[in-house]
Amino acid sequence: MVLNLFGDLTQKTVADIGAGEGFFTFRLAEKAQKVIAIDISEEAIAYLESSIPTGLKGRVETRLVSPSSPKLQSEEADAVLLVNTYMYLDNRIEYLKKVNQGMSSSAKLLINDFKKKRTALGPDATVRVPLYKVEQELVQAGFRILHTDDTSLEYQYIVLAEKK
Repeated sequence: MVLNLFGDLTQKTVADIGAGEGFFTFRLAEKAQKVIAIDISEEAIAYLESSIPTGLKGRVETRLVSPSSPKLQSEEADAVLLVNTYMYLDNRIEYLKKVNQGMSSSAKLLINDFKKKRTALGPDATVRVPLYKVEQELVQAGFRILHTDDTSLEYQYIVLAEKK
């Protein structure tokens, strides 16, 4: 459901920021031309590299980064996904500006993260970022909000944005 918000990913490059073990990376690679799996953890990158399904090799590129930059080239990504990662970004507005620079003119950014309330799953509520704050920071970083949804998923909200 969440990935469908990107629309058709054929012939597109998608950046999966906070790729972890590749749950979304591999699903995206089945639809997109290329997926850049971005993570700050050497262990996550090593696991991802060893887990790429044979049919998806060549469509997944891993990228080890620091918490302060996604290390995207200018206009490299046609879509960017952040799942359960937003709350861990250093200096979020500056980070989002770097993401924005790495996005093509028609690219979309999708953030899916935990609601700022007590839930049965997820990290402690004190580290979560409320939806309104994500929206504010996206606008400050040069994005236009296209869609927000805090009811479809029990524990998470969804924000879809594009470059202004």
